[in-house]
Amino acid sequence: MVFLERDRLIALFEAKMTRLLEILQAEGRWAEVLDWGNRWIALGGWPEPAYRALMSAYANTGDLSKAVTTYERYAQALQKDLGMKPSEQTQALFKHLKKGWKVDTQVPALARIDQPALSSVELTMPTPPLPKVHRSNLPRR
Repeated sequence: MVFLERDRLIALFEAKMTRLLEILQAEGRWAEVLDWGNRWIALGGWPEPAYRALMSAYANTGDLSKAVTTYERYAQALQKDLGMKPSEQTQALFKHLKKGWKVDTQVPALARIDQPALSSVELTMPTPPLPKVHRSNLPRR
């Protein structure tokens, strides 16, 4: 039960972080994209939407070399640790940036994930309460 709840909370966190980064990119708030993207990456794992957001932010602030370095670092680490390549979406964004083009501030299809976007209502909705668990060291009846 704990593992299921943990997985649910992780999925919810990832969806909300992805949505936050999409909103910040759409508004062209690149410094905040860099801040939140790096925070998410610092938590561990391989959050691909965070790496894509960083790549877009670096490109839109004029630092294409850092955008390319971010992709290469991610691709090498992903291959080394998990034996995988970045998604086609991330590879397409990399090719797009490598040509020297900036990403539009209206988050392009390349920078979006294939999950439904959360509405502003969903972003502010409280999560349902956890079921109450009776804790006792006594055996059940």
